[in-house]
Amino acid sequence: MALKAHLKRGVNKKERVANDVETEKIIFEDVPEGFPMQISSVVQNRGSIPLFWLQKTSRLNLKPGIILSKRDQHYGVTRLHFENLVERYGKPVVTNENKPRESILLTEFANAIELINKDLSEKNCLKFLHLDLHRHSQSKATNVLLLLGKAATFALTLIGFFYCQVTPDLQSEGFPKCPCFE
Repeated sequence: MALKAHLKRGVNKKERVANDVETEKIIFEDVPEGFPMQISSVVQNRGSIPLFWLQKTSRLNLKPGIILSKRDQHYGVTRLHFENLVERYGKPVVTNENKPRESILLTEFANAIELINKDLSEKNCLKFLHLDLHRHSQSKATNVLLLLGKAATFALTLIGFFYCQVTPDLQSEGFPKCPCFE
């Protein structure tokens, strides 16, 4: 039986990660005519851990182990990946690793963040948040929603979110324009 490597894991030589997904959550209030509408937005980007790694699959192994396939001593491609994120989204970048099956990557990823941060000012450092949600959800003593709320508060405090109040006079012009962009 031949083994195949999942090609949808890790980072490639062009600093692109597998399963790169951007989600923007936009919340607005449906208000009666003549009242200001409030709009909020936050963007989240998720993807594979930006290291060189893979998983080998077979018909008998539905949850294959993780293999670190290349060791980039200076994490050059990982660094380029984060520079690309800063270019696209601005600073700071908050990273999160929370899947217990991927914990073999945790040490390597933490090493990469530490090495990359040595060359950055404190203001520009990558923020790394490790949250093992699976482990915490197993414990009856842990309030998982409170823990998630703390993690979200940490991230939103650092990165912020968009908020705009659209006044009735701007709404009457058709598509709501936001004075925040003027």
